[in-house]
Amino acid sequence: MRADADRSRAVGQDLRGLVRGDVLFDEIDRVLYSTAACMFELWPLGAVAPVDAGDVQAVLRYARARGIPVTARGGGTGVAGQSVGEGIVLVFTRHLHRIRGIDPGGRRVEVDPGVTLQELNAALAPHGLRFPPDPSSGDAATLGGMIGTNAAGSHTLKYGTVKDWIESLSVVLDTGEQATFRRGVPVAADAASSPRLAEIAASMRALLEARRDLLERVRPRVTKNSCGYNLFELAGRDGLDLVPLLAGSEGTLAVITGATLRVDPKPVHVATLRILLDALEKVAPVVEALRAHGPSGIELIERAMIDLVRGGDAAMADEVPPATRSALLGEFDGLDEREVDDRAAAAAAAVRASGLALEVRVATTERERRQLWALRKKASPLLERLPGPRRSTRLVEDGVVPPARLADYVRGLERLFERRGVDAFLFGHAGDGHLHVNVFLDRNDPYDRRLMRILMEEVTDLLRSLGGTLSGEHGDGLMRAGYLERLFGPELMGVFRDVKRIWDPAGILNPGKKVPIEGEDFVSRIPARPRPLRRTTLH
Repeated sequence: MRADADRSRAVGQDLRGLVRGDVLFDEIDRVLYSTAACMFELWPLGAVAPVDAGDVQAVLRYARARGIPVTARGGGTGVAGQSVGEGIVLVFTRHLHRIRGIDPGGRRVEVDPGVTLQELNAALAPHGLRFPPDPSSGDAATLGGMIGTNAAGSHTLKYGTVKDWIESLSVVLDTGEQATFRRGVPVAADAASSPRLAEIAASMRALLEARRDLLERVRPRVTKNSCGYNLFELAGRDGLDLVPLLAGSEGTLAVITGATLRVDPKPVHVATLRILLDALEKVAPVVEALRAHGPSGIELIERAMIDLVRGGDAAMADEVPPATRSALLGEFDGLDEREVDDRAAAAAAAVRASGLALEVRVATTERERRQLWALRKKASPLLERLPGPRRSTRLVEDGVVPPARLADYVRGLERLFERRGVDAFLFGHAGDGHLHVNVFLDRNDPYDRRLMRILMEEVTDLLRSLGGTLSGEHGDGLMRAGYLERLFGPELMGVFRDVKRIWDPAGILNPGKKVPIEGEDFVSRIPARPRPLRRTTLH
């Protein structure tokens, strides 16, 4: 939906007198920032590229006084619609993209929100350091966006998610006040200088105390989660620590203007195991055998993708037995080559001794590792060549369950997709019980558009029955916000709404994400258009 052109021009004119950064309110700018790496299209009034936190303060004060939504945007890599909105889009990649300082001895770095993961790791490499969370979009994903979704990657098993690496966050609150939040430090230590922060802290403390029993009862029992608001890790050493709440809040509570992050030595050696299995039931015990030896990640490739690669690649057809039902890729890394290789060898021996695997292969050189990873990497071009108007759709693509329930989740998805007549390809992070699903739909077909809603409902019900959540790392955005009540129940959804009201009573901060707008349907935000000529990739 296009925001009113006259209003856009008027708001743009106002902002040019308030900020030093770029005011981007021409029609081409509005087109550019109406989409991202998601299916959604929302026309903004325009965009502002701030040069400093002062510009962000000015925009928020202006927007709050007029009830205009504000959406923070990094690289636009979010797949759930977090970075599109119908008000003012704050673009951090033009000016606020500096690395402010690297402390190699203290293993920390200070960054602007517009710095990409690739840029950060390139700057850290001469010091033998890196930022461990590794989403596949790291060449374009910004640190601000990664914090906003609590991003992760394929090595969460060892290194955790972004929230685990935050030392402090600088933000602008809804009123335009600046605030700093420090991990493990009670917010009361910083609230004395900020009336708005003191108000937020007092209200959050009262809410958490009143709903303590509920939060303990409904706490997701998964190893990673970017679904809803994280209200389960807010106890600091002596009081309330709000950093885990802001990480993953998708710009709905405050706008991040800077961060201090911990970093880690870059591994000097990696070993990979590829394990082929003939039964889905064998995945869980093999994963447990691998976890006992400290892997950095365990990836799962499911039958449909394996069959696709075998059918489209003669070398893979010879290499991978027809009986293969699932494949696991386990990675081990570290600073000592012998120690890494010994752990990988011990893990391989344990799996072989179990008698569960069709085949176990170990790779310790880069060339050998590429050969083992080819089973997954070769799927992308083959997916592109699949016939028909249905294309890979990021819809129910980020569910996570307790690792012991992963086989039940895979089996449930396969039954669901078969019943609905939908092709889907499953892969993901088995060590965390976290699956990515490439489901094939035609968004121009009215039947498939109705099917989008049905699949969201049925997958949500499946995840709820298994103790899982809708998102392990990609967040909720417009895609999933409307299903959080179905997943978590009305009581916890009521608490999420309370949190939103505490931080953003005017409702201007990225509305419709995390807490849905009543009566809004996510499919109505997905434009139908002719099939684009684009690359379909695994994500």
